[in-house]
Amino acid sequence: MNSRALRLQKILIFMAFFLILPVGTALAAKTLSSVEILQIEISVGQGRAEIPLVKGLPSKMAEKEVNSNIKAAIESMVNPLPGSALSGAFKIVFFNDYLLVVHFTGYTKAPGSSYAERVDAGLHVDLMTGRVYELRSLFDREIDYAERILELCRGNSTYYRLAGGSWDYDDFASIWKTGEQNRRFLLTDNYLRVYTVDDGVLSGYGIPYSDMEDILDKDGALWVALMRSTNKASGLAFYEAPMGWNSKKQEPGDDLGVDNPGKKEENITAAKASEGTPDVLVHDNDGVSWNAQSVEYDDTRGALLVKGYFYNNTGDIATKVRQMRMNLTLKDSLGNVVGLYSATFRGHAMQLAPGDSTGWTYKLTGVRWHAKYASNWDINYTAKYALSKVKK
Repeated sequence: MNSRALRLQKILIFMAFFLILPVGTALAAKTLSSVEILQIEISVGQGRAEIPLVKGLPSKMAEKEVNSNIKAAIESMVNPLPGSALSGAFKIVFFNDYLLVVHFTGYTKAPGSSYAERVDAGLHVDLMTGRVYELRSLFDREIDYAERILELCRGNSTYYRLAGGSWDYDDFASIWKTGEQNRRFLLTDNYLRVYTVDDGVLSGYGIPYSDMEDILDKDGALWVALMRSTNKASGLAFYEAPMGWNSKKQEPGDDLGVDNPGKKEENITAAKASEGTPDVLVHDNDGVSWNAQSVEYDDTRGALLVKGYFYNNTGDIATKVRQMRMNLTLKDSLGNVVGLYSATFRGHAMQLAPGDSTGWTYKLTGVRWHAKYASNWDINYTAKYALSKVKK
């Protein structure tokens, strides 16, 4: 090759370097800032579920694989009986340039069944390949990770325990031991959340990564993806903040559906609900009426808040609700019944002048978790009041 040709080859290589460099820089910028997490709704059997859709990944092939695997994983949570429904929604726990952690919650209901089965699972998706990781991927292959997790939880049951619920270590361990399919997990910035779901009850622990140094596979794809860049999930509309640890042992009264002793709440009356509607109630209100306006699920207490107001249409002062008996029917968006509850509230005072109204909330405690997915409700009630004559 002559000297002129050699110089030309060097120039072409030099030019190619600068032509290629901006392309690589653009891809890196896209990975860091241009990826979006959107919400879409899909049909799953006879139900509908909200799931995430990832847009803007540098590789369109990877993007297609990621979204396909997320959709397939959520669809697999439906009851296997033909005609079953899956309904639910998602939150994002962790999201960086390499890993997406989705927390999907909802319920699945078989045709003809009176009650729905709780669905609660984490999906850990590699944004480079679309791979959905299992929990075992986090640990050294030579380690019995399931047993080591039980040992850690048993030895630190007070500190690791995630707040909420009336369960103990034995409840958690009995389900955990039944196999991989019942071992739920979510990776956060600082700890591994492990939990189980049994008959609608969640039990679980948060284990700091620093306490698992000897069993983590730090060269494994899952750990590398988790630690490779910082969590950006808090900037998303669907972000779910990590659950907190209990700082003390659970005390009586902390259980879901049990009011804390001494707690005062203005114009709120609570009663334990029973499932089913034993009879049809007929209004017997002595000229005072209570009007329901909304029904809300209180996730922190496992309760239904039935909000409304009393109106006094008599010429006397209403001084007391002697008894309020209430039947409540909850339905999902498809009209399926997801809960039937009845409760009796007794003896709460009021001072309601003729022609006046006042807001009031009835709290039904001990309600099943799937009540949170109700979108329609029907109420019938009967009530008796104490009236006092207006002084002339």
